[in-house]
Amino acid sequence: GITLSALSDFSNYLIPALAISFIAMLWAREFNLFMSGEDQARQLGLNVRMFKAEMMVVASILTSVCVAFVGVIGFVGLVIPHACRMLMGGDHRLIMPASIVLGACLMLFADLVARTVIAPLEIPVGAVTALIGTPVFAYMLIRRGRDYDG
Repeated sequence: GITLSALSDFSNYLIPALAISFIAMLWAREFNLFMSGEDQARQLGLNVRMFKAEMMVVASILTSVCVAFVGVIGFVGLVIPHACRMLMGGDHRLIMPASIVLGACLMLFADLVARTVIAPLEIPVGAVTALIGTPVFAYMLIRRGRDYDG
């Protein structure tokens, strides 16, 4: 977990992560266009090739900053945006900020569980997120498979 002595390290990663997240949110309209399909997005004026390249760079940098700060926390970055999409629909103007808030809430809950279930020992928070995320991810895969079957 984060201790008070580690808060100085926190600011080293927080500012770039927030800046890149904010920049990505500025592209919410383009994400919505892209979700309609590449051909339609292109017809509506989106430079699809440039957009994909920009998003790969932004996603890579944001992922690197997040992993450098918190380590590899499985499933959070995969499950939370999809859960938000299931709850809120396909509008990225809502999904992106909701993913940040819901992801933070999940991590706070996982940290609480990791610290208290077998206190004074701690369970690795990655194990707790995997226990939460695996069933949710499996449910989403099964549900998506049913959507494609019929």
